Amino acid sequence: MKNKLIKTLERTLSLLLVFLLFSAAAVPMGSLWGEDLAKPNADKETENTATGMPSVADVPASVKSALGLADARWLLCDTVSWTVQSAATGQTIGRVVSSARIAPEVAGFAGPVPVYVYIDSAEVVQNIIVTDNAETPDFQRRAAVVLDAWKGKRLEQTPEVKVDAVSGATYTSNALIRNVEATLAFCRQTSHNAVIVPAIGWAKTLCVLGVLALGVAAAFVQHRKRWMRPVLLLLNVVVVGFWCGQFLSVSLLRGWLSSGFEPLTVLPTLAMLLVAVVMPFFGKPAHYCQWVCPLGALQELLYMFPWGRIEVPAHVFRVLNHIRLGVFAVLLMGLWLGFGAFLLDYEPFMLFSLESLSLPVLILAFVIVMAGLFVPRPWCKTLCPLGEALHLASRAD
Repeated sequence: MKNKLIKTLERTLSLLLVFLLFSAAAVPMGSLWGEDLAKPNADKETENTATGMPSVADVPASVKSALGLADARWLLCDTVSWTVQSAATGQTIGRVVSSARIAPEVAGFAGPVPVYVYIDSAEVVQNIIVTDNAETPDFQRRAAVVLDAWKGKRLEQTPEVKVDAVSGATYTSNALIRNVEATLAFCRQTSHNAVIVPAIGWAKTLCVLGVLALGVAAAFVQHRKRWMRPVLLLLNVVVVGFWCGQFLSVSLLRGWLSSGFEPLTVLPTLAMLLVAVVMPFFGKPAHYCQWVCPLGALQELLYMFPWGRIEVPAHVFRVLNHIRLGVFAVLLMGLWLGFGAFLLDYEPFMLFSLESLSLPVLILAFVIVMAGLFVPRPWCKTLCPLGEALHLASRAD
């Protein structure tokens, strides 16, 4: 009994330490749990210079001000949107959606021209702004007049809006039109009419919770049937991953710590996180990686087929685990110093978020999947920073 109590205390301290490490990584973003921190360069745009897309939760103060939401509280919903609350009353006043991850392929003359769309709680488009980009300022100013066409329209009315490109700024204005249309289409699909519901809807949420429950139950079955694990792995890949688009990532956790979140909106991923941190206290320290993670499940499923497996000695994997620890340490150091955020845009988990999938992520995921045909869980065992974080959080020695 005493030994069990000591292990529980050690795991609690390990979990607290990892929480503090991630909290420190969120501080350079300028806010913690949605509260702005004093930051000399708060107005500086924090975009990913490699892709031109904002990081998941990095909303510059200049954008908040331009939208008229400088004093509001922003709660991260998913990889593309935020719930906005009144700082005075805590009441939800609307949501903001970024086109950067919804339409990453849309570009103007000189590159991407992503927009932010603010829709209030009555589902009326209140404001649309263009973020920093490489377009010629004069062309951008001329092209930006197209944005007025949607302002003041109810969300269900926006498909009726027809806008022509601006002569003399054709490429830029066409890109803005396509970005706004794609973003509003996404908003209509996820519209909740000012009622807070899970971002992916109740049907998908219940499916995710059901798969999580099956995984927890299977982990405690003493004499599991051989078919149980492949079936659960397949459910994680098809249902949790590709259909529902749910997964944990360093980017997501950092975004939550920085911007806060609405629990009901992110219920499926919140449940996944709770399972990940609670199961080690019941003697299942690697439950998330082994029974929940859709990318890990995909790699294990592929390795089950006799493609010509490569036998990797156990001592090699022990060395590779040290590499994974090094990757996690370097990533954290970069995030603490404020220059490593762009790496989070390339987490291979984004394979399961189709609206956010970029070519570099697709290539990385393809390499991992191909390697998984011959080596067991190559990403999980050698590079995954999230897996290392969960491992450190569950330590009891």
